[in-house]
Amino acid sequence: MLLYAKNKINKVFLSIISSIIIIGLLTLYSATTFFDGSLHWFFYKQIIGLSFAIIVSSIFILIPYHFTVNWGAFAHVGVIGLLFLTLINGSTVMGGKRWISLLGITFQPSELSKITLPACIVTILSRYGMEKIDFKGWFLSIAIILLTVILITKQPDLGSGIIVGISGIFLLFFAGLPKKIIFIALFFLSLGLPLIWKFSLHEYQRKRLIVFLGGGTQKRERYQVDQAMIAIGSGGFWGRGFLQGIQKNLHFIPECHNDFIFSVFCEEFGFCGVITLFLLYISLFLYLFIVSMRIDDFYSYLLFIGLILPFFCSILCNLAMVVGLLPTVGIPLPMISAGLSNLITTLLSLSIVQNIIMHCE
Repeated sequence: MLLYAKNKINKVFLSIISSIIIIGLLTLYSATTFFDGSLHWFFYKQIIGLSFAIIVSSIFILIPYHFTVNWGAFAHVGVIGLLFLTLINGSTVMGGKRWISLLGITFQPSELSKITLPACIVTILSRYGMEKIDFKGWFLSIAIILLTVILITKQPDLGSGIIVGISGIFLLFFAGLPKKIIFIALFFLSLGLPLIWKFSLHEYQRKRLIVFLGGGTQKRERYQVDQAMIAIGSGGFWGRGFLQGIQKNLHFIPECHNDFIFSVFCEEFGFCGVITLFLLYISLFLYLFIVSMRIDDFYSYLLFIGLILPFFCSILCNLAMVVGLLPTVGIPLPMISAGLSNLITTLLSLSIVQNIIMHCE
């Protein structure tokens, strides 16, 4: 089995992921280095998490992906239970209950939903075989997506909620969701926007949206974005150099190791570094797009799409957020930002994707 996996794993796929991870570690090292040369514990934590993620991902490459589908619905029921438990007894960090501790391990259940939700939806839809999926199947799938998104946004974690929601709806679209249902859903969503604004969003989230639309206190709510833009612009063509970022060193960018780590990368590695990172992400997208065309089994294809959608949605939303094209909602840049739950979930998703490729090509 090990020899089979070794021979089937695409070397280009592995090289691209490894290159992005190395870039992420270098950038995180810089973002967490103090003036005296010492490192913040975030970096050491990331190294430990990466080691664990590699071990778990290696195991899931060997496990047939059908196992993920067969147990997907049960696993997502467990994740929904963890999301409820997080709201009740989660760890509060920076005003949000997004983390929960089990057996001494602290993690974000919302990140797990990026794997279990697609598996759950595919499990539900696969009950119909290749026959026409009836309204009950669509309704149940939409209800599960909405429940998951509501529980995540109540933590509050609007960024993860948006990623999970968009990915879930696009997954149903690829599955053949009738246009009539899409229009009905959009109609009721538009009617519910005032209620969402009033009761679902927190005050700071409303302020961020108001500022994004051109109102509010620009200096306060846009401070992080403005400093990130200064860092990106000051990088120039070649960048200031590794560990030489002024905005980062002077702590002008709050939480620069998390959602705004792209600005640190831009300042230190410049336009050339950004192009390199973009080419890696684009190469990964093109590779996965090409191999997806060779997957004959419809529900394996759906699982494949469902697993990569959160990954690429997170990349696009994070980059747009850092440069001010989207409101600041808290979305990490995959394999670059600090955060063990996101890193482990990303590598685990990609390992299952690789497993699908191995068995379906």
